[in-house]
Amino acid sequence: MKEQIKFIKNTTIFLLIFIVIFIALGNFYNSKIFIKKNVYRANRQFIESNHENLKILFLGDSHPLTDINPLYIPNTFNYASTDETYEQTYYKLKKILQENNNIEILVFPLDLHSFTDYREKPYSDIRYWLKFMTIKELAKVTGRFTIRLYIDNLCSFVGKGFDFKRIFFDVQKTEINKGWNKYDGLFEEKGDLEDVAFKRIELQFRLYPEIINENLLNSLLKILDLAENNNKIVVFIKYPLTKEYILAIKNKGIDIDDYYSRLESYILKYPNIYLFDYQDLFDNSFFTDEDHLNVKGSEIFSKQVSEDLQSIK
Repeated sequence: MKEQIKFIKNTTIFLLIFIVIFIALGNFYNSKIFIKKNVYRANRQFIESNHENLKILFLGDSHPLTDINPLYIPNTFNYASTDETYEQTYYKLKKILQENNNIEILVFPLDLHSFTDYREKPYSDIRYWLKFMTIKELAKVTGRFTIRLYIDNLCSFVGKGFDFKRIFFDVQKTEINKGWNKYDGLFEEKGDLEDVAFKRIELQFRLYPEIINENLLNSLLKILDLAENNNKIVVFIKYPLTKEYILAIKNKGIDIDDYYSRLESYILKYPNIYLFDYQDLFDNSFFTDEDHLNVKGSEIFSKQVSEDLQSIK
């Protein structure tokens, strides 16, 4: 009997110590490491920005994130995030408009991969998306139980070994300006450019021949309903692409004209819609990879977009 009591006592002490260490690690990660991640830094910039002067908001995935520098577009914030889906953009926009209705123009990507459901875990960063969604909304879209999401949120540091290097090693931070992420380099130095583009297409279109996922399309339509109800102008941008990327798309068997014709049959039913096409704007010297501009390309592109946005005001 004494041995059983001793075992229970030791087990309880061990569990208490484990829980304390676990909670301490979680608090340490959230207060010292999580805040250094790019999405959190951009979110902090958005919170601290002058919302009264914010008139143009860019949303979407890595294309606007790296290609649009608000330094060259007045009264703008770039609130895009890497691999963001239209479903995620809907929840983000809904939250933003509840808090700030001064925005006049909403800008979204309308790219060839925009509606391919290739992202295996779009809500892996639970802590970030809970800034824009309720726990019940997140449970609904992820198919996870609410209690599981609470636990996952509490255990946000698990599997984040690289993030801990930010504390113990000098990990270079990405330059961020009003949400824009500096993304430099030269695509021309990537080796076999056609092969690089081919691999990118194989990833983005891994569910081919499905190129327009119904859920993502419905999320876009919900965004357009939200914009219409709030009297917002909506601008869609076809972001610049390398000729190798376009060639890989065509070799995949995708009819680009048919794809955009199908999308336009939905979006052009709404008022105050504009579509800017920049897919063939640059040669390879302005790209850092097959579908993202480098710093030089981003500057020129942002100035061009700024000029074009002025024409619709």
